[in-house]
Amino acid sequence: MKNLIKFLFLGLVLVIFLIYNIVPAKEASSLDELSEKFRKALLPLPKEINPKGIGGIKERSVILNLRFKLNSYNLTPEAILYLDALGRAISTDPNLRSYVYRVEGHTCSLGSAEYNKKLSIKRAEAVVQYLVNHFPLQREQFEIVGYGEERPIAPNDTEEGRQKNRRVVVVNTLKKFIPSKFIGKDFLNVKVKYVRNNQINELKNNDILTEKDGYAIEFIPKEKVYVYIFQVSKKSIVPLFPNEEFSKDLNPVTPGRLYRVPSPGKWFYLDQNKGTEEFIVLAYTNELENPIKICKKLLSSKVISKGVESKPIVIRPEEMHQNFETSETLTPSNMFIWRLVFIHK
Repeated sequence: MKNLIKFLFLGLVLVIFLIYNIVPAKEASSLDELSEKFRKALLPLPKEINPKGIGGIKERSVILNLRFKLNSYNLTPEAILYLDALGRAISTDPNLRSYVYRVEGHTCSLGSAEYNKKLSIKRAEAVVQYLVNHFPLQREQFEIVGYGEERPIAPNDTEEGRQKNRRVVVVNTLKKFIPSKFIGKDFLNVKVKYVRNNQINELKNNDILTEKDGYAIEFIPKEKVYVYIFQVSKKSIVPLFPNEEFSKDLNPVTPGRLYRVPSPGKWFYLDQNKGTEEFIVLAYTNELENPIKICKKLLSSKVISKGVESKPIVIRPEEMHQNFETSETLTPSNMFIWRLVFIHK
C-alpha cells in the first residue's frame, strides 16, 4: 500500500512538472537517461500541440537543483553530473544547439537582497563557464540573469526549502543563435573590446553597451586582404575602417599585425539613439568596388534586428548570389563576413 501511494505521488509530481513545462534535475539511473530528460524538456513543442507551448508557456526549461552550499557558487560533484548531462543534451542535438539559452541564478532569503543578487549571478556564471569549457558551445549562446531571492519555489523558513531555492534554471528562449562569424574563408581574427569601470572586457553577441562605455574593434589578418568595418544602427551605416578620421591605417592590411579602430589609446562612444546595433566586418582578397552596397544588401535581407529581443537572420551560403547584386565575384569560399549584434542601452 505504501509503495502504491508513493508511486501515485511521484506520478502526480511528474504531471505537474509537465503541465508547467519544467523538468527538475533529479537522480537518474544513468547519465544518458538524465541527458535525454533534459533534451526532451528543452526541445520546442510541435506547433500542432499548442503554438504557445504547454499551459501557454513558450519557453522550455530545466530546473537544476545543484545544491549550492550557503554563500557559495562552487559546483559540487553532483552538480557536475547534471551539467554533463545538460551539456551533452544541448551540444549533441542539432536542434537544441541552434538556440540561445537564458541561465537564471537563484538564492534563498538568507543575507541581504543585494548580496543574494550578486551571488545568483555568480551561480549562473559558474554553470555557463562549465558548459562552455567542457562542451562545443559558445559563450554568446547563453544569457545570464540573477534573480537573487526574488523568485522562491519553496518556503524559506526551513533548510529544505532554502536548499530548493538555491538553484539554477536553464531556459530555451527559442531565439535562434547566430554565431559571430558565419560565412567565408578565415581571413581574420576579430574582437570587439569595451572599457567599463576601468576594466576592459570582450564584447559578445547580444551584450549591452551604454553611453559611458568606450569600445574598439581589433583584428589580426591571416593574409594580405582588404578589410571593411561598419557599425550599423536603424538610422545609419558608419564606415569605421578604412576611415582616416579614426585610424591612419589603410588597405590592404598586413598579415600578423594587430590593427585597432580607433587608434591605440582612443575609444568610440555611443550616441543618444538607443536600440539594437551591430558590427559588420568584410574581408576579401581584392579591393571591393562598393563594400557599403554589400552591407546594405545584408540589411535589406533583414539581417539587422529591429528590437532588443529579436535576432538577425543568417544569409546562408546558397543565398549569397541572389542577395548580393554586385559587380564583384563573391563566393562563400573566398569572402569573409563577420557580425556581432549588441544592445545600445
